[in-house]
Amino acid sequence: AGGGGATTGVRRVLQKNLNINWLETLRNAALFLFFGLFGGRTARTKAAMFAGAPLCFLLQARPTKVLLKRLYYALGAPPGIVLSLLPAPHQVIMGLDAERAMEFLYGSRNVGGGAPSPSGDDDEEEE
Repeated sequence: AGGGGATTGVRRVLQKNLNINWLETLRNAALFLFFGLFGGRTARTKAAMFAGAPLCFLLQARPTKVLLKRLYYALGAPPGIVLSLLPAPHQVIMGLDAERAMEFLYGSRNVGGGAPSPSGDDDEEEE
């Protein structure tokens, strides 16, 4: 008789999808609630603060992280203002011109025409 049952499956799903820094997230949510109660001057700012408390948890959930990463890579060539907000390694990766880099590494003859032949005939001039 295997152990665990349904509760083990639920526990694993929760551990996978809610991999959250709980201490910091609880502190941030409490601050949003506190400032929503005592710091909001208008109904709109209070609503924004109260909405921020559950967003602290939602933005760290695994499905949200996966969605944001998919959007990040789907941008392809983001505008300069978005690029400037990213860390330097991400800026370089997102700003890379893949075609030009491939030509630099492999030469213009070998890019776009497929892989070089294994016989080594690529070194000879074509007539």
